[in-house]
Amino acid sequence: MMNDFLKRAGEKVSGIAGAAATPMALVYVAGEVGVSAVGLTTGIAALGAGAMFVGVGAIGVAGIAGYYGGKAIYNAAAEYFSDDEEEKNGSNK
Repeated sequence: MMNDFLKRAGEKVSGIAGAAATPMALVYVAGEVGVSAVGLTTGIAALGAGAMFVGVGAIGVAGIAGYYGGKAIYNAAAEYFSDDEEEKNGSNK
């Protein structure tokens, strides 16, 4: 029971971390001078191919993808490192 709780909590935390980190990393890399006012605006504009509104949409899509990607990576790692042979083989009773 506690193991299920920890697995669900880890899945949620990794999803939220991915949702927060992915957009910030994209804006940081796309921006001119990092995470400052100029860096944020140029990063958002660069992600939107010149249009800031489209850049904000791209950041939202990246956040959603980061959330589901973080959850998927956590679940794959939890299954790979699981000690329970039944859980690895997919036969849950």
